[in-house]
Amino acid sequence: LQFDKLYAASLNTENPNYEIYQSDCWSTSLQLQMEDHASQQVFAQLNAEKAEENASTYGGSDSGSWLLSIGESLLTSLLLWQPLTVYVITWLKIWAFSWHLKMSIGPGNLIKLLKRCCCAYNNEQKNQDDDDDDENDEERQRLD
Repeated sequence: LQFDKLYAASLNTENPNYEIYQSDCWSTSLQLQMEDHASQQVFAQLNAEKAEENASTYGGSDSGSWLLSIGESLLTSLLLWQPLTVYVITWLKIWAFSWHLKMSIGPGNLIKLLKRCCCAYNNEQKNQDDDDDDENDEERQRLD
């Protein structure tokens, strides 16, 4: 990955005056000085446009945008989503405990919790659920 990359200057070997530019005396010719100055202006203008394009992004530059979005995601996760998840799971466990269920957030336990809360739960169903749990525990002990 490359961020905020600007243009790099290189020699134009196809220029008819290339050989003169290689000598130490090229700056004595007004025409070559003007040509060099114009080239430097175009080069500076291209780099300025590229820098302006980078500065108008989310974080002020492409790499700044990337770093800002990574930091924002990390902070959002640490300060919002993880505490919110812990809060919701804690209340689900307390809710399950208040209905005399295991304090786990497995699918089976959540289905039992919703059945008990949403459907009219009575003592006969409680006895039947307790018998089912006892049978499951006995089968687990036999298998062990």
